[in-house]
Amino acid sequence: MIDLDIIIIIKIYIEKDDIMSQKNTTQKDNKEVKGFLKGVERLGNALPNPAIIFVILSIAIIIISAVVASMGIEESYFDARTGENVTVKAISLLNAEGLRYIFNSATKNFTSFAPLGTVLVAMLGVGVAEWQVLLTHL
Repeated sequence: MIDLDIIIIIKIYIEKDDIMSQKNTTQKDNKEVKGFLKGVERLGNALPNPAIIFVILSIAIIIISAVVASMGIEESYFDARTGENVTVKAISLLNAEGLRYIFNSATKNFTSFAPLGTVLVAMLGVGVAEWQVLLTHL
């Protein structure tokens, strides 16, 4: 008698799972993105992690700087603060001096970029709100 009850309960549970999975697939079909946005979504899903993109682009800039510096390229521009033309020569970031420049000027580069402070504070606020499970109730 007990074995029959267990079999009936298992059968009901399996049927319930089948019904729920059918409901989930129909709901998923209704929410599926179509057209142009589907292509954008597919492209976005194919991209690697943003940190990996940052590393790849940083390495590309270091290599490009070495190539441009070896070609001896210079550029002139008008500096409005001093009121005169300034000529800048490309430097290689691939040698010891260039690597020192990267690490010694990193803090100045990040702190002198004005929008970074606002973005970091907003990200910190969103992170704290998400950690406190406040965003799930919006």
